Amino acid sequence: MNEFHTFTVFSENYPGLLSRIANIFTRRKINIESLTVSGSEYDGIHRFQILVRVDPEKAQKIVRQIQKQVDVFDAFAYKVGGTMEQQTQLFRLPTNHLLESRDMKRLFNAHDVKLVAVNPDYSYFEKSGADSETHQMVEEMQAFSDVEHVRSVRSTFPKSDAHFAQETYR
Repeated sequence: MNEFHTFTVFSENYPGLLSRIANIFTRRKINIESLTVSGSEYDGIHRFQILVRVDPEKAQKIVRQIQKQVDVFDAFAYKVGGTMEQQTQLFRLPTNHLLESRDMKRLFNAHDVKLVAVNPDYSYFEKSGADSETHQMVEEMQAFSDVEHVRSVRSTFPKSDAHFAQETYR
């Protein structure tokens, strides 16, 4: 049964490594739902976070395949229920619409949306939360036709120690 898994990979940042890791999923015809690459808490080490829908047996095989890659220090896969996740959504809308719409202001207040920047043309807002919270916000924003949005960083941490969690593959 295919379930969402988050793969976490620690590596140095070398050209071509992202392509090699992505190819591991591509060869198995697995679609990458979300991909984040950033520096980690370790100096000179980068963290890849990859969200895919895959069965647990394949997840274990993929982890072993990723660990074989040169420049990879370690890799793990977590079932999504075994992780703490947050996602950030950035919204842009014409400033005049914001000033004219009480409904928009109520919506932002109800969803704890943070104002990022305002200029005469556009206003920018940020919403962080679980996937379900950001999706709900996007659905409610559909009523306002001039709103643009970009889903960006999806951050994930295991809820328990990776070495002991049953839902972790290493």
